[in-house]
Amino acid sequence: MRESSYSEVLSMGLRKASVLTALGAGMLAVAFAATAYACTALATLQSSTPATGSGTSVTATGSSFAAKGAGPVVIHWNGAGGPEVGRATPDADGNISATVSVPKTADPGQYVLVATQTKSNGEAVYGTPARASVAVTGPDGKVPVASPAAPASPSQPVGASDGNGVVALTMVLGAAGLVLFGAGFATLVRGRRPQPQSAPVRHD
Repeated sequence: MRESSYSEVLSMGLRKASVLTALGAGMLAVAFAATAYACTALATLQSSTPATGSGTSVTATGSSFAAKGAGPVVIHWNGAGGPEVGRATPDADGNISATVSVPKTADPGQYVLVATQTKSNGEAVYGTPARASVAVTGPDGKVPVASPAAPASPSQPVGASDGNGVVALTMVLGAAGLVLFGAGFATLVRGRRPQPQSAPVRHD
């Protein structure tokens, strides 16, 4: 093969290898970003007591709420669309503590507290709403086995349903990125190896 032809082939191979390497590195970067997104914590909510009487107050604490760029955390009674029974402003770490007023009209049974938070544009903050169970006791201080007030089903936290999809996407992108990066790097290494020079032909 002529030296010029060999140089052209080598140059083309190196360009392809560079493209493969860059593409692989880009896919790996996307995979890492997707992993970080999937690992974002969902907001949590806990009640200071599992059971209390109607018309009393309990303390609700939570974590992983937005500390910036969002409004206060609003706690609703028995569903995201239920009446507001408390609110709190997250601290710098996204933690909250709020006094929740149990409705005086709440019948004995199982209920749920739902904490919502929205951004300035009205969208729900990632990982919200959070929820916590609380029971209302009867005059005898006990909670009925069969609750007369079935708790409304709170909406699923924003982003929670994307977890499995994000993990699967991360695995696919990561694997593809490694393959492309490895192929490109191997091609670059092979292309830069010095090629053996053919011995000159002697003419007697």
